[in-house]
Amino acid sequence: MTKEEVIEVFKSKSFYMNMGAGKLSKQFKCSKDDIYEARNIVRNNVEQFGTTYRPKEVAFKEYAPRVYKSLSTARNILVIGDTHVPYELDGYLDFCIEQYNKWGCDTVVHIGDLIDSHATSRHPSMPDAYSPGDELQYTIRKLKHWYKAFPHMKVCIGNHDIRSYKLASDSGVASKWMKGFADVLEVPTWEFEESFEINGILYTHGTGTTGQNAAHMRALNLGQSVVMGHLHTESSIIHHKIANEVIFGMIVGCGVNEKSYGMNYAKNFPRKSIVSCGIVLGDQPILSIMK
Repeated sequence: MTKEEVIEVFKSKSFYMNMGAGKLSKQFKCSKDDIYEARNIVRNNVEQFGTTYRPKEVAFKEYAPRVYKSLSTARNILVIGDTHVPYELDGYLDFCIEQYNKWGCDTVVHIGDLIDSHATSRHPSMPDAYSPGDELQYTIRKLKHWYKAFPHMKVCIGNHDIRSYKLASDSGVASKWMKGFADVLEVPTWEFEESFEINGILYTHGTGTTGQNAAHMRALNLGQSVVMGHLHTESSIIHHKIANEVIFGMIVGCGVNEKSYGMNYAKNFPRKSIVSCGIVLGDQPILSIMK
């Protein structure tokens, strides 16, 4: 099937748009690059094509676009786990810098829940907690250290990241009034997307997923390798072979301080957080656990 024929299929049968490139390339007998290009063409030209495809709805879609940003130039990728700034663990930034240098990384992906937004949570807050304004200013101050270390980071948007936007949207505030993440957090060269697809591997936060081996199951469903965060208590890699292709699902752990009041909601959970990060060398995943 040619790229043009794939575009026609995507336009008429929109459910194919959310399937993995690996599975589709086998089904349509074409290259993965043709799938990536066709998918991006349809996503970027919805009005022109009049297609039935629509990205999955979010109230703040201007700030959390459900679009995979496809890249193919990265070689070694550092994947930073959920940090929930300002409630990240002391030393986690230094640990990530060490891993970046150790493995000769040229690209950095933050897997989501970059910030915590405890003050705008739907969960009860502690009486002496920061106000929303104070918490945001403290978050910005702490992010300056991350920005200095990794000035060109790609950030997957997580469920905690969008708390303030969701609160504003639920209150009837039009998205036109709201700034984007990079402006609010004063990190102008960081990229924020729901997901990134790099060298055929999907990097996404994992909002809505639960249970063990969630990344592995998502990889099987999509037919491509998946790197996820979201689940603080798991740091794992599982491989699976489909036809002649080996794919993997990796959950990278997190970098949170479990003793902070921002993590108070998890204090009675039987499983505890694993502080770690991921590294992807070409198409080979590695996990590094902070001692």
